[in-house]
Amino acid sequence: MTPYDPMLVDALPPVQRLALAYAPARARAAWLALLALDTRLGGVVRTAHEPLLAQIKLAWWRDRLGEDAARWPKGEPLLAQLAAWRGAHQALGALVDGWEALLMNEDAAALAAARGDAFAALALHLGAACAADSARQMGEYWSLADFGQAPELARTIRQPGVMRPLTVLHGLAQHPTRHGIAALATAMRLGITGF
Repeated sequence: MTPYDPMLVDALPPVQRLALAYAPARARAAWLALLALDTRLGGVVRTAHEPLLAQIKLAWWRDRLGEDAARWPKGEPLLAQLAAWRGAHQALGALVDGWEALLMNEDAAALAAARGDAFAALALHLGAACAADSARQMGEYWSLADFGQAPELARTIRQPGVMRPLTVLHGLAQHPTRHGIAALATAMRLGITGF
């Protein structure tokens, strides 16, 4: 089993840490890898003072995701966590492209599509192929809400247990505040019951 790096958990935004808590033990490492990668790429874009330097950092991640994990440099905790994807990590390369599109054009729609694809790839990786399409839709909605661009309320589609963190993210994206006691109660209900 891939180690579960607590430092990567600590680097996640609070809402994602909360969602991760509802991942079953067998899926938690893969979930952490995806959420930590998205957070890391987002950090590159959000803190970029010089777009060219940010593009170089994004290119490094694109190259790593495009190659065999055996070739990865040692000592990078996120790469070690991505080993939980057991070779399926190449499906996450589009996430780099989505963040780069946001960097260059402030195009949240391209990032939303890339995040949706990443959640669909996660569903496939975790053996929940039946949930791939709905995971894509819910991931896109969550991403647009993350940038304050979500359309009208999107229906939560019941997900299998391995995709429960997405149910929590999607549900909190629909919550008016995303913080406070009411949001916490919503997250707990979604995390426990799935709807």
